[in-house]
Amino acid sequence: TPKNPIILAHGLFGFDELHLAGAKIPGIHYWRGITDALAAKGIEVITASVSPSGSIEARAAKLGENIEMKAAGKSVNIIA
Repeated sequence: TPKNPIILAHGLFGFDELHLAGAKIPGIHYWRGITDALAAKGIEVITASVSPSGSIEARAAKLGENIEMKAAGKSVNIIA
């Protein structure tokens, strides 16, 4: 078990949750099953959400903001 939280960061044109038919129908989760499987092993999992497209600099800055906000100063392992 890793001692630091795992950050799951989607790639280009990825998403954390995609809603194709509004809020009434459940969305499609990019990391479906993975977050639950890791959490079941006692691993802290954080999903990051950045723009599906844009410059590397803008997406990296948003990822950094997500990590800073959600990891509360902890060191992290990033899976992208």
